[in-house]
Amino acid sequence: MTNKDLVTVSIEESLRGAECLGKKQLNEFVEKRICLAPDNDQHVDLKAPIRKSKAVTFASLYTVVQDVKGKQSTIKMDRNILQRLITAYRAGREVNLDNILQHELMSVPLSLTTINGTLHSPNKSLLANILTKDLLTPSTISLDGPSCLLIDGQALVMALSKPQNIKTFGEYAKTFAAAVHKMGATFQRIDVTCDRYRPV
Repeated sequence: MTNKDLVTVSIEESLRGAECLGKKQLNEFVEKRICLAPDNDQHVDLKAPIRKSKAVTFASLYTVVQDVKGKQSTIKMDRNILQRLITAYRAGREVNLDNILQHELMSVPLSLTTINGTLHSPNKSLLANILTKDLLTPSTISLDGPSCLLIDGQALVMALSKPQNIKTFGEYAKTFAAAVHKMGATFQRIDVTCDRYRPV
């Protein structure tokens, strides 16, 4: 399952090094609280509280930036950049606004992502309607020669949903195979694709 979140370098390093960080903290715990003598300057009491390790995870993508007054502040476009460009242009300096305004003023393209960098969640059904808007689908298909039927396996699984009286995976597999053979009864070849690239 995907959640459209793009991992950052800091999050990747934090997740990959979680085991090493845990081992390091364990060694420090044993060394400073058990191995060192109580009169040592670096000795820590055994019952002293352990500081929470603030590891960077995917949840860090949704942290809200707060200002000094404690109010939640949203991330906004840096309008000062555009303001300085227009001021310089009005002052008579050579500024190619046509070229500058062709590029994004943000670090991420707002056509694909939100201001904080997360991807948009579009409605996939709308995309299907756009792609098939000007296509004419014939009601019947005449098969004069050799033909092949290409079936989207995942789409067929969603179409079958949960058939009645199916209790095991074997029974579902038989139902799936029966649906495939019924759809391809008039074809010489049937290919079922399930988002997998198998070696030739």
